[in-house]
Amino acid sequence: MLMAALAYRQHRELMNKRFADEVAFAALAVVVPLVLMHMGLDTEWFLVPGLLLFFAVYRFIDARVSRALGRLFRTERERA
Repeated sequence: MLMAALAYRQHRELMNKRFADEVAFAALAVVVPLVLMHMGLDTEWFLVPGLLLFFAVYRFIDARVSRALGRLFRTERERA
């Protein structure tokens, strides 16, 4: 995501509130595996179900946040 933003010269858009959840998930997608590897948990049996659960929770929260932000941005545009 970062490379695409830099390639298309839209890195300032990443600092927009609309993309905060996407940036956070991208950071977690990099940090969580590194932490698991550092702790020696990268070969444990519970890792796959745990990461799948993490992804499902992310999708649920992302849908809720996107819906809420969509309503917020729509009302701001209507006021302008």
